[in-house]
Amino acid sequence: MVEKTVTWWAFWGYVEYVWREKKILFLYGAFFFPAFIVANFLQVYLPKMIIMELEEKRSIAYMGLSVLALVLVLILAILLRENMHSRLKYGNRQIARQQQRDYVNKLLYVDYGYLEDQEFLSMRNMAKESIFGEGIGGQGRAELMDFMPEVVMLIAAVGNVILYLYYLSKISFLLILVLFAVIFLGTAINVKVFRKNEKKHAVKSADTWQKLDYVTRKTEDFTMAKDVRLYDMAPWLTGLIDEYLGERLLFKKREMISRGLADGVYLLSIGVFMVSLLGMLLLRFWNGGIGVSDVVFYANMGPALYTLLDREVSSRCFHLFQIMTEYQRFQRYMNYGEDTGTMDVPVQKEAPSIVLEHVHFSYPGAEKEVLSDISLQIRAGEKVAIVGVNGAGKTTLMKLICGLLHPTSGRILLNGVDMETMEAEERYAWFSCTFQDVQFLPVSIRENISQEIRDIASVRENISQDRASTGKDEKIWHCLEQAGIRKEIEDLPKGLDTLLEKNINEDATDFSGGQRQKLILARALYRNAGVLILDEPTAALDALAENEIYEKYAEFARGKTSFFVSHRLSSTRFCDRILLLDGGNIAEEGTHDELLAAGGIYGKMFAMQSKYYQGGEKE
Repeated sequence: MVEKTVTWWAFWGYVEYVWREKKILFLYGAFFFPAFIVANFLQVYLPKMIIMELEEKRSIAYMGLSVLALVLVLILAILLRENMHSRLKYGNRQIARQQQRDYVNKLLYVDYGYLEDQEFLSMRNMAKESIFGEGIGGQGRAELMDFMPEVVMLIAAVGNVILYLYYLSKISFLLILVLFAVIFLGTAINVKVFRKNEKKHAVKSADTWQKLDYVTRKTEDFTMAKDVRLYDMAPWLTGLIDEYLGERLLFKKREMISRGLADGVYLLSIGVFMVSLLGMLLLRFWNGGIGVSDVVFYANMGPALYTLLDREVSSRCFHLFQIMTEYQRFQRYMNYGEDTGTMDVPVQKEAPSIVLEHVHFSYPGAEKEVLSDISLQIRAGEKVAIVGVNGAGKTTLMKLICGLLHPTSGRILLNGVDMETMEAEERYAWFSCTFQDVQFLPVSIRENISQEIRDIASVRENISQDRASTGKDEKIWHCLEQAGIRKEIEDLPKGLDTLLEKNINEDATDFSGGQRQKLILARALYRNAGVLILDEPTAALDALAENEIYEKYAEFARGKTSFFVSHRLSSTRFCDRILLLDGGNIAEEGTHDELLAAGGIYGKMFAMQSKYYQGGEKE
């Protein structure tokens, strides 16, 4: 009962959404309704009129004019119907485009923590399938963009059925009862079958589609092309595609078997109705109750009614139920979690103090804590190194400190203010960060560094910005020089106007992993916020470039509270304090010399790394 109520409210919710976004669709529907009924009825009535004219021995001229008039009305009704239907479909696609924007905006503005929540990600997968269609491996499910055409055609079909019922009631009221029984039986069986399949396979099917979409995108990814060829990955990728396509087909096979049985029962019911209709017509004609024209009229009305019931009423009721299920998926996704706002908060330049009080953190659904009882005080302007083995929780700690993630318990204070009481934009305004995953927008180097993006048309046409109007280039070049990549950019034909991301821009320039890391560092330096977080900033750099970054670190961090995350312990001597994470806790704390003297985990790790480099020098 609850599911039926939710589906019903989803229907009215979608109607309100359409009314809010595009009211003119209701006007199109108002014109479509009479055009649909007139066009269908005249196709049934026209043969009856011709036979009736012959029975009454009308003149050829009179009969010709009558038929011509009806044909003209029929043609006009069909033209109006098709025109309104096309406008409805196009208008609903505009609404679907808005829903797609809403889907993307949800991902852009939802609190970051939910992007690592498997329940939210599962809802995202199902919503994406509903909003964008099944795409790769699709099986032709009803789509949200079909909502208004389906609703209007269903209403018109019901109006047409009522008109036919009025005429059929003159033959036998029993036929009406048979008809309603057929409608109820067919629709109820289809809905029950769909609910069963939705409950049993929806999540698995959406997850399989997401995996299939991911693998397919990887085959299109230019950055994967070298590895695919050199390491013979093609058989593995095609094997995955075959596997996921097979799973999708298996889901569809199960659905089609159930639907086939349901459709068989429905068609049998329709057969009972048609036999009853023809039997009564023959009986009434044999008894002289109706003439030949009426027999033709009602005999044509039977198949027309069957078509309406099968393709319009029952089928569209089922499709609308599917669409409402898709819309509920979309709504659950849109209403899940908390979204950040769009406040315009200036970047905070002041170096703040940061305090962690008994901070615990575990990812949603995980039994084990990533960080446990972390208490820490960072002075304003202090340079702190975070070290530890892979998986120790270094990046997670940085995400907590900059407000991307929220403590499971405990609190983090920024200048004495609990960060949980601050808006997301207020938290982010304090931080300039570089993380290990290097990502760029498909725009110019200038825009990627300054984050001042032109309109998309200018990007596509590669129209240069007016340097005089921005007045930012000098600062950009300075940051590129600090990051050690200015000369490479100056040598490019288009300089700062060089586009990035070859997957989107054909004339983009590909940079090496180390060069991309330097560009990300330049972006963080350009932002110049009060807290600088460098998470493995030299992981992709060669030894010389790495040493250059270490030597410049003091300059980067001047006047800022800074965190330098690294597994290379030689980099930590530039920091005021070193924190070693182990097992989700701060296992050791102190300066480089203090930790070496203590002879603990840090000392052993440093000795091992030093031995490796010394061995390399001897060779």
